[in-house]
Amino acid sequence: MEYNKRPTPNSQLPTSATKPLVVIVGPTGSGKSALALDVAVKFNSQLDQFKRRALDKVVNDAYVKRLAEREGVSVSDREVDDQIAIARSQQRFGATEQSLEDVISDYWGWSLDDFKRTLRQQLLVQKVVEKLDTETRQKAELALSELESGTDFADVASKHSEDEATAQNGGEFGFAIDKMSRELSPQSADALFELNEGAYTQIINTGYSLEIIRNIETNDNKIRAAHIVFNFEPIETYINNLKDQQPFTVYIQPPEAPVIQNPEDINAPTP
Repeated sequence: MEYNKRPTPNSQLPTSATKPLVVIVGPTGSGKSALALDVAVKFNSQLDQFKRRALDKVVNDAYVKRLAEREGVSVSDREVDDQIAIARSQQRFGATEQSLEDVISDYWGWSLDDFKRTLRQQLLVQKVVEKLDTETRQKAELALSELESGTDFADVASKHSEDEATAQNGGEFGFAIDKMSRELSPQSADALFELNEGAYTQIINTGYSLEIIRNIETNDNKIRAAHIVFNFEPIETYINNLKDQQPFTVYIQPPEAPVIQNPEDINAPTP
């Protein structure tokens, strides 16, 4: 699983998170910027968007948990630790517990517990989608059965793969892959480097897709590889269906951002 960089609390908002940015373009009658009000309004609008996104995430996470309960899906501590172990083995978070904590603190502004809690939720989303999206599993199994019957990997990739960038080339990546390549999920990279030349994996759940990957050729620590990919339906497909069946009510309304009525209310810095 790839862990996309999440802005830290201080970088989620403009650099003027505690004080609206004021651009001085020339004195007005009051000696302050005529753009101050416009900047403040834009700042408040952006802040409102952040609040709405945060609320949407809380609501969606609650629906994911409800879907997980309905489908009998859960994530164990072992599964969380295993994901971290795979990523660490590929030097994605450093090799030690302390380096892991340093990376997530510097990169996301989180504690280790924060990171594990977020990772657990991501894994829960992925397991729920895998359970519900049976069509994607069927397509992957069809492709695997064709491979096992002797059909050439490139032909199966060209016919079935949903990765448009590689399907037209028989599934082949246009570059050599090493263990630290970010173009592959940790699960796929881990499985690829266990293969002998010419061999292919069983179906791998990357979290966002199902993948079959082949080692075409090994050269030192790099592998020429190809893959066949089947993308899962986004979790929103199932969340929205459940929302239609079970509407939600928000009982806690985030406070509105303060509205600045007058540019005089802004303490503009002097040039």
